[in-house]
Amino acid sequence: LGEIQEKYPNYRMVPWIQGIFDSTVDYLEGCAQILKEMNSHIRQTSKYLPLNAMILRINATEIRYSCASSPAGIYRRSQGNQELLFTKGMPLGLQENYFSEEGSISWQAGDSILLYTNSCLSNTLQENPKKLLRQEDINRLFSETIQKQGQRKTLDTLRQFLEEKVSLTHPFVMSLFTLGSTPSILVCPKCKDTYPQGYRFCP
Repeated sequence: LGEIQEKYPNYRMVPWIQGIFDSTVDYLEGCAQILKEMNSHIRQTSKYLPLNAMILRINATEIRYSCASSPAGIYRRSQGNQELLFTKGMPLGLQENYFSEEGSISWQAGDSILLYTNSCLSNTLQENPKKLLRQEDINRLFSETIQKQGQRKTLDTLRQFLEEKVSLTHPFVMSLFTLGSTPSILVCPKCKDTYPQGYRFCP
């Protein structure tokens, strides 16, 4: 999940960035490695293209994630406790010497994860235009909403609240996923060999 860090971004760059990601994610395993490789491609082609991004890889027992100046999401366990998924990392496309950390968390079926682009936190509250929407606000709203509404209505309720209470001068993307059982490996129908679930095709 990513967004160009410009007031008037060139959206013609989006398919190109998506192509870089698709080609990179197929031959690199580590999330931080993928972001570093993407940064290298962006720097070689564009002199200045700041990009906030995050990447998650889900296998049979854990979620690995890495952030480029953007939260990886809010993780909520089925028992009710939740935490922010975040690692240190620079925006992509700023400089050659890129740095990003990688984190991991174990998961179980029934857990949920709320994803949103970083521009969500660039909006201000309608009642106080000088006050930005904070990470703590999103965390609290997610917790309160999912307890009252359940998982099915949580996303719609969150979006409705933001439309009513926040001056949406910066558009953003928000998604909610509930985790279920997933295979740890896939089997190639041609060579019959196994390969990691995160790959889109047999290497």
